[in-house]
Amino acid sequence: MLKLSTIIVNKPRAEILEHFPDLQISSQGEFSRVQMPEPQQFTEVWYADLESPIPKFATEISHKLQCATLGIINWDDDLLRIWAFSGGEFVTTYDSNPSYATCTITPPELEPDTGEKLATLFNVPQKAEPVRKLLTRKKGFGFINETQRLEQLLALLEIP
Repeated sequence: MLKLSTIIVNKPRAEILEHFPDLQISSQGEFSRVQMPEPQQFTEVWYADLESPIPKFATEISHKLQCATLGIINWDDDLLRIWAFSGGEFVTTYDSNPSYATCTITPPELEPDTGEKLATLFNVPQKAEPVRKLLTRKKGFGFINETQRLEQLLALLEIP
């Protein structure tokens, strides 16, 4: 189970610790999860942009280690926000419900090629279409909350 906020790094734990010795990191194979402090308020999640702590640190790790990273926030299983980076450069973003703060349900917000970008970033280009379908699917069609959507996304991207 992922924590509320985490960064997935396409590098083993030892390599990350060489550059960032004070991080809490768990690792499986070539992927590591950096546990981030949990947001204290919903506004930290809702108004998160590339300057907020999660995507900003995901960018820094990606740049310093020249690797792929995913910055992830999962708020109460209801809202999933993802930022993807490669070599310190922004790749794409995902928001499962852009109108969450207004208590309305809207379709997920993503660029048309987000599935392809994520699948390519994690070397599974053949899974671009299943990734796209998962990210655009409404809750209740194969998963009941955003934690389950995230778990399915990571499985498609072959991230343990």
